[in-house]
Amino acid sequence: MNSFILSLSIVFWIAFSSESFCQNEEAATKKAHLDAAWYASDSITLMKDLNNMFKFYMSNYKNNFDPNSVKAIISPHASLFYSGICAMSSYGSLITTSKDLLIKNKQIKHVLILAPSHFKNFNGIICPAFEQYQTPLGKIKINKTNVNLISKEINRQPQNDFFEQEHSLEMQLPFLQYAIENFKITPVIVGNINETNRNKIASILNKVIDDQTLVIISSDFTHYGEKFNYEPFIENKVGLIKTIDDKVFKGIFNQDYNRFEQVISETKATVCGRNPLRLFLSIQSDHLSGLQGFLTNYYTSAHVHKGYEDGSLETEELFGYISDQNIESSVSYGSILFMKSDSKGLDKFPLSKYDKLALSNMAEEILINQFAKPKSIPDESFYSIESPGIAKKYGLFVTINKDKKLRGCMGKIQNEYNTREILHYMTLASAFQDSRFDSISIDELEELDLEISLLMPPKAVDSIQQIQLGKHGIIFKKLTNKKLYSAVFLPQVPMEQGWNLEQTLSALARKSGLDQNAWKEEATFEVFEGIKFSFE
Repeated sequence: MNSFILSLSIVFWIAFSSESFCQNEEAATKKAHLDAAWYASDSITLMKDLNNMFKFYMSNYKNNFDPNSVKAIISPHASLFYSGICAMSSYGSLITTSKDLLIKNKQIKHVLILAPSHFKNFNGIICPAFEQYQTPLGKIKINKTNVNLISKEINRQPQNDFFEQEHSLEMQLPFLQYAIENFKITPVIVGNINETNRNKIASILNKVIDDQTLVIISSDFTHYGEKFNYEPFIENKVGLIKTIDDKVFKGIFNQDYNRFEQVISETKATVCGRNPLRLFLSIQSDHLSGLQGFLTNYYTSAHVHKGYEDGSLETEELFGYISDQNIESSVSYGSILFMKSDSKGLDKFPLSKYDKLALSNMAEEILINQFAKPKSIPDESFYSIESPGIAKKYGLFVTINKDKKLRGCMGKIQNEYNTREILHYMTLASAFQDSRFDSISIDELEELDLEISLLMPPKAVDSIQQIQLGKHGIIFKKLTNKKLYSAVFLPQVPMEQGWNLEQTLSALARKSGLDQNAWKEEATFEVFEGIKFSFE
């Protein structure tokens, strides 16, 4: 797996001088105050860090989405050291590449940033009086027309002091400069949002959103530990933290304000961006309707600490289970990308690259956990976040290989469970219930490769000529002497074996227990499409 090394020399927040505003001949400029602490202070080093994160994204998390169809991003706001990889997993989707060239997004002209207030307690929202930000990568102009409109509608004058120390907004700026060619921003600090003011404010924000607008919601997720005054459990910490975040994400994915609010109320989840999220879930806009959410990354600060113990961060370490004694505190980082549901690049399996990695890791960890003595960690602790794609009910097979040879394979063409549940069952069935093989032993674990196949529902074909090898999985059925014989091949099997159609159907017939020519008469066939993936 690819490793990641960040060249930041300082990773903790330090106090900054209040002299962060300057007046020049052109405009009032706010110098971003996080450079040299949360990210590098010089453009060369900062670009190097962003380039490294983008390369890491391309190697591990790249999705084939249409960059011009991205309408909203939920992004974390810790330092690059902690949440930079997570943030780039969504921002990277705005960028196209041609050979070795990075091509910034030219479709987006306006970015509305909704960021929480960490330092001042107030109701509603507020915009700044200054006219541009300055980061090590250059200046970003503020859309004063939008700022004036919002300020007039909420009857509150723009004020700079709310923005002086607020990192949640400023952490988005280098990513925007890296990913977008030419744009203005409407920066909004969000205070307390409640039933009294949310719909009014949401309707005001809707007025500044058009087809060339990208909405950024800045938020970290569960803050666990004594210093955050949030310790609802003291055992199985990383698993239960993920359980809380999973519930929070479901309300967000469904763009369901009531569900989100219910989860926050029931769990008391310490989501620092809950107020910007409340506004996002309340905006009724044609430009934000019919969106499909994708989880592009998720991990905790505890994973980052553990990963960097060896000097570099491996992708596997962002998924691993962490023992309770190694977690005094933790902050969760998740990045979600919203696109139009009819966007280019979306297929029948609406899974992000992160989803596939998370499912693969889940299967591996559940198998390893069967040999733990005593088994103190419940298998559910290894469950992936249930994104909309994972929530669907696919057919699913788990294939276990050893030295590139089959060691077990079990699955269901159709099932009544969601993907996490059926993956759990079939991982264990492939390891311990495939009658063709002995059960997996603990000594074999490091030699095994797990492969997951997700399947669409099968459809009957009228002729074998409709079967497309490599694209279609095949179900063979034949009733002989009042007994039904059947067999299944996944889409990849003929290609892996080098078979043509006739050889494939002959092998299916033999697999069912019949003669190799049994497929030629009175047999029926169904086909299905699928995808396969593993933790490579």
